[in-house]
Formats: sequence, structure tokens, C-alpha cells
Amino acid sequence: MNDPEFSFEFMFQDEVVGLFSPFIPNNPGRVEFIPVRGASYDELEMEAEAGEMPECHFIRLRQEKTFNVFFDVISIPEYGVMMIDNLRETYKEET
Repeated sequence: MNDPEFSFEFMFQDEVVGLFSPFIPNNPGRVEFIPVRGASYDELEMEAEAGEMPECHFIRLRQEKTFNVFFDVISIPEYGVMMIDNLRETYKEET
């Protein structure tokens, strides 16, 4: 089930590179997304193709706290689909 308070956007190198569609990932595996084309997306795609497992993240709000959820992109086998692994969540301190 999806958390009702989350961002559909995910980032690579602090730039939005995609929007999760239709669901935010909770587990490793196949994830559908809408790419946001640009230099950062191109870099993400190149690193994934080279087998470098680039790290992306999105922001999740839970119980009025903000968390960064990180994941590794294993591959982008087709347009709008990526294989991910190693989801991990860290509390984002308020500054």
C-alpha cells in the first residue's frame, strides 16, 4: 500500500529524473516511471548501462517527519521501466 504523503518525484544528483507511475516502490525489483529528460537523466541512464548502479532517492513524509529513501538503479531495460535494489531510508534532520 502507498503512503499518502510522499513525493512521486525521484532524484539523481539532486535533480529530478523521473516520476513514479503508478506506485512508489517499497521493494526491490521492477519499477515503472515517467522519465524527466535532461542531463541528469542521461547521466543516470549511462551509469546504469555501464553497470555502475547509480543511487537515486525520493522524499517520504511520515508522522510529520521527513525521510530520504535511497535506492540503486540496476538497469533501465526499457523506456519507463527500471530495475532497482537496496532500498534504504534515513531520517532527514530539519535545519
